[in-house]
Amino acid sequence: MFTSSSRGLSTKLLAVCGALAIVSLSLVFAVGCASGGSEAQTLSGSAKVYTNDEAAAADVGARFFYGPADDAATTLWNEARMVWSTEAVPSEAAGKIGLETADAPTFTLTGNNSKRKFSQITTSANFHIVNNWDRPITLTADATLPEADLVYSLPTGQEILDARLGGGTTTMYQWLNAQPDGYFQDAAGVLFPAGDATPAATVQTNFQTALTGSGATDGNASTYMTLTPPDVTVPAETIPAGAKSQGTGTVTFNFYAQYAANSGSPGARSTATYMVALAFSTYFGIQVNFQY
Repeated sequence: MFTSSSRGLSTKLLAVCGALAIVSLSLVFAVGCASGGSEAQTLSGSAKVYTNDEAAAADVGARFFYGPADDAATTLWNEARMVWSTEAVPSEAAGKIGLETADAPTFTLTGNNSKRKFSQITTSANFHIVNNWDRPITLTADATLPEADLVYSLPTGQEILDARLGGGTTTMYQWLNAQPDGYFQDAAGVLFPAGDATPAATVQTNFQTALTGSGATDGNASTYMTLTPPDVTVPAETIPAGAKSQGTGTVTFNFYAQYAANSGSPGARSTATYMVALAFSTYFGIQVNFQY
């Protein structure tokens, strides 16, 4: 994923991850209780975290995929890279369970300009699960990415220009333009007609035009995601109260566009451009199950 060189600029470049995406995260919890001398019972509950919660923080979605990958040695977790649950059953779990970005997200661009013409972006990001509740929780393996929680929203043009791949120095334009396979160089030219010197307003307009052209609708998986559905895993461990997981979970998105055998520019160029805009504008939701 891309990280921004200034705070808040890592805002919504998730989707591909996506790197790139808009996102709502769903966390499911199980609750236990004891009555009198009876044996403790394990109950089930639910909670949701929305990374596209503009009211809470405009850049909350971007923090997940594009925030800095390093932790301050003096903190248990980094608030700058956190998304928290906003509603839960039981209600006292709300705001107590969250996700923290771990490591810099990865992006892989592949494609073919001849024979089987296609462009593909695969992005993957690791995360810790943070437990700020007053009791330990034990994670289970059945995590999901609910399609109903997919949201597509663009970062600003300036945020796109300021973004850097994996926290390094490579701009989005440089990254796309360096990929000869597929139609990413064509997409770079459409989205950034003057390269990194393209005005922010122009970048914003070009990305919005491309996102509209992709036909993406909130709450629905885009046709560019149908080859491999989004996937999520969580670490199998017990997290003490006031701690984060030792292991990491992983969320992966795959964006894919294939063209007819005789399809070249401008058709393939336009479709690749749509997919790039979609990949960097996708936010999602994660549902995690646990017991305590």
